[in-house]
Amino acid sequence: LEEPIAFSAFSAGVFYSVIGTILYWAILSIISTFTFWVSKNDAFRALIWNASQISRYPRQIYRKVLGAILTFGLPLAVLASVPAEVALQLKTDNVKWYLLGLTVLFYVASLLFWNYGLKKYSSAS
Repeated sequence: LEEPIAFSAFSAGVFYSVIGTILYWAILSIISTFTFWVSKNDAFRALIWNASQISRYPRQIYRKVLGAILTFGLPLAVLASVPAEVALQLKTDNVKWYLLGLTVLFYVASLLFWNYGLKKYSSAS
């Protein structure tokens, strides 16, 4: 970078980093809620580990079909790349608005699913 990052761009990057963190928490919360009904959760731990690895890389490295799935289906590819793109003032193709809306959707869904899990939970003992 030849020019310093503007404060407004840095602030926007921080804001979208928080949004990405909330989305990541919501996805992990949905996955974790399944452990109410599954006693052996090794597969869920592996799924969470793989999700964290996928989210570390920029969305542009994934090919068309996988990139679309990881951007729009299960949005792991946007968790880290969109905040960085916003902070660096790169073209985001309105994905930042998609990330914001999807975060709200996943957050609400995770809370509803968690509450459903709590209602339906029965102890193993």
